Amino acid sequence: MDDVARLAGVSRKTVSRLVNGSASVGPATRARIVAAMKELGFDHRLFPLPGNAADPAMATLALFHDGSDPALAAIVETAILEVLADDGPVMTPWLLREQPLAGLKAFLERRRPQGAIFLPPLSAREDLAHACAAAGTGCARLGHPGLACDDRTAMAQLVHWLSAEGHRRIGLVSNSDNSLSGRLREQGFLDAIADRRLTGPLLVVAGDGSCESGRAAAHLLFDVSPRPSAIIAATDEMAAGVLQAAVQAGLAVPQDLSVAGFEDMPIAARTAPALTSMRIPWAEIAREAISRLTRNDTDRHTFAADLVVRESVRGVDADHALTLVRPLA
Repeated sequence: MDDVARLAGVSRKTVSRLVNGSASVGPATRARIVAAMKELGFDHRLFPLPGNAADPAMATLALFHDGSDPALAAIVETAILEVLADDGPVMTPWLLREQPLAGLKAFLERRRPQGAIFLPPLSAREDLAHACAAAGTGCARLGHPGLACDDRTAMAQLVHWLSAEGHRRIGLVSNSDNSLSGRLREQGFLDAIADRRLTGPLLVVAGDGSCESGRAAAHLLFDVSPRPSAIIAATDEMAAGVLQAAVQAGLAVPQDLSVAGFEDMPIAARTAPALTSMRIPWAEIAREAISRLTRNDTDRHTFAADLVVRESVRGVDADHALTLVRPLA
């Protein structure tokens, strides 16, 4: 039970309740525990699980991710569970880490789900989509090239807003080497820099999506003279790293430096100061994925992002005095 609990990400007590037939364990948690049992080689059929819905073999909807973004997985899983009725399809979250294609094919052969939903970065893999098509399984892809935010436009909007608030030297911690969305966000940044005719050296430093890379990139941007008055990070995790770097460099945010993130994940509201960010409507995208699977609709679609203003940004007036940008209603 210790091994199962560790793999499923739950407490040993939760596993104990499940194997003793308790109905108090929710369906999503039951599915994770049963999946862990099977992965570790235990025969879950030996245990008195409450109802067939606990068994992933009965699942009709599978949510696939690689574990690299647990916050996103949690948002999407919650949104899907809110849509599914008690007597409707059962959802099974499933990790695909090493050899994702082989793991997916094995899952499809054993479980034969009616629908599959993929989170980034798995959603960008054409081979996984082709495997679902070959198995006759409906497929919805969250993120590019499927149901995704209009990242390029959203980033351009963020730059335009900062420029309208008086910022002329705006830096970017990009994520363009790791994802299509990262490349689109960088392109949107370049579009807006050109549109606003912001002069000076191009202030773009590559990150990898992590907090650590954001911290390292920010220190490089701090070395530019004059340094940028605002830095955008292509993910909120990297923006959190920029905040850490500012503390290390003795810069006050937002008095000395404005910082903005992208996606508006839960971390954005938990930093000090809280991050201004472009909110991607992941819950809405997840609900649309369920709707499209029901209609067998595979057309691509883009969603708009919304600017969420918090305490990490101040505007700069014409005399270079700092003025607080009031949060949006």
